[in-house]
Amino acid sequence: MDEDPVRIFVMGANVWRDEQEFPLARTAYTDYFLSSGPSGSIDSLNDGVLALSRPGTEEPDRYEYDPMRPVPSIGGDLFVEPRGARDHRPADRRSLTYTTPPLEEDVEITGLPTIEFYASSSAVDTDWVVAITDVHPDGYSQILRQNILRARYRDGDEQPVLMKPGEIYKFEIELYPISNLFKQGHRIRIALSSSSFPKWYPNGNTGKEIDEDVPGIVATNTIYHDENHPSRIVLPVIPAPR
Repeated sequence: MDEDPVRIFVMGANVWRDEQEFPLARTAYTDYFLSSGPSGSIDSLNDGVLALSRPGTEEPDRYEYDPMRPVPSIGGDLFVEPRGARDHRPADRRSLTYTTPPLEEDVEITGLPTIEFYASSSAVDTDWVVAITDVHPDGYSQILRQNILRARYRDGDEQPVLMKPGEIYKFEIELYPISNLFKQGHRIRIALSSSSFPKWYPNGNTGKEIDEDVPGIVATNTIYHDENHPSRIVLPVIPAPR
């Protein structure tokens, strides 16, 4: 009972640290906006940029999601191999990515990141999958966390509402707790897709229940990031001690 109430392991720094609360009271919640690229860091579907400045006039990013060809699950908290810290680049290449420039100083992210984004689909239902990775100077994209939202549950699990094809909606996904020191020269990356298999069973985009959701259809999904649709991820940045 004499110990501090919280103990966390900070990846990247690879140290244990005692804290008084979680989330940390000194957290500086910081907006990183999805923006057009290129970042020059990955041959993904768009190679977008994760920026501290709000976007202006920008074109949206589109991709086709075929439930018969899902993006693979690589690393993280999988129930099958490969688990843990893995190179997520094979999945990044099949996703929309938004990557910061190389960091000029160490940045610690500890807490619960939340991504808020504007999107539409040609289908009445689809999935949104977001992953956050630590991109090393050699390009290695170490997956840290990943989560999913089924579009029809955007207002809650008890209120499924199908989308109107082509209509823009605002979505929010909270990632699980994270603590990672992104070192100087590394990059922060967000990868957006509509699948991660076998971690999650692919959405067939039909709006039907999972046991009736076959055969699936191909959906054209669009992510908007402009002055009227400022898609962003809110990162819990921990100020460096002085």
